[in-house]
Amino acid sequence: MNKIKNLINEFLNKNKVITIIGKHDVGKTGFVANIVKNLAIDDNKSVAIVCTKETKENFIYRLISLVTNISIVDLKKGNIPIRDWSKLSNAKHRIGEAKIYISDNQDFSMNLDEKIDLLIIDSLSYLKIDMKKYEFIEYLKKFSTNLNCSILVTDQSVSYIPLSIPNIQHIFSLMKEEEKLVKMNSDSLITMERKKDTETITLTIASHTDKTQTIDCKFNDSTGEFIEI
Repeated sequence: MNKIKNLINEFLNKNKVITIIGKHDVGKTGFVANIVKNLAIDDNKSVAIVCTKETKENFIYRLISLVTNISIVDLKKGNIPIRDWSKLSNAKHRIGEAKIYISDNQDFSMNLDEKIDLLIIDSLSYLKIDMKKYEFIEYLKKFSTNLNCSILVTDQSVSYIPLSIPNIQHIFSLMKEEEKLVKMNSDSLITMERKKDTETITLTIASHTDKTQTIDCKFNDSTGEFIEI
């Protein structure tokens, strides 16, 4: 976990825009939940997150699962053994005490009253904005300076479009070009790829100033935990 921990700590205090990009269902939101747990719950940092594709309640379930190691499915169904009740109560207390601000109404400013260490927007693909995604990345660079913190965003990579869509090749080319510009405009880029038919996810971290590095992780689909291999 040391490399992931170091990576997460590098997000802080740099006033940069970091983009996590990967295919649908590769685990981007799960990785975001790991970041929030490590920073806000374990290290007492202040983290704000805008959930654009799932509810605030669902994201809290992710955090509880990470803290308790109880599967998200069991949490939602209420299948909690008596022996785990105290563990669940402790997790809710820790999350309640942590400096975590969650919005699921597209409000990425959230009128925060205190300095935050990291703002997360999950995800660009579901965010309602009146500009191109790569233009929004440029806007976020200025916004991060005003907030005096880094901003982490997730985005879905272009991988598949149904053949039934008219002018498919033209649409696909435009989407790929926009994805390319999002990558170029971000200060740092984390690409997530899952190895076929495995639980292994590779994080490739690149920026305009540092050398590219890779981290292999095992992703626990049950609890959403990322474990460095």
